[in-house]
Amino acid sequence: RKNKLEVLSFKLLLLIICVSSIFPSHTRAHIANFDGHWKQKAEEARKHAQEAYNHNPHDATNHFNHNVTKALEGRKTTQRNLGGNDGSCQATNPIDQCWRCKNDWAAN
Repeated sequence: RKNKLEVLSFKLLLLIICVSSIFPSHTRAHIANFDGHWKQKAEEARKHAQEAYNHNPHDATNHFNHNVTKALEGRKTTQRNLGGNDGSCQATNPIDQCWRCKNDWAAN
């Protein structure tokens, strides 16, 4: 009886392998249908990257520094403002809460 069950299991396994090899398109979820779409997306991304690339590192750095300076204009300091409107300390991380929120933090 055990031999019959083993033979039946083997035949069933063989049938599944044969069927899946006959219909490979059903086992690949039609991924090939999207190849053209993703090739087009990759080409668009490559084109945009080439257009955005600056070959001169000094120009890229100067552009970055200009934008940072422009963003910081009008501020009195570049340090973080930890004070709330009511005078309480509004630090959001544990280190600032236990260290910088104390009045004598600079002496410590």
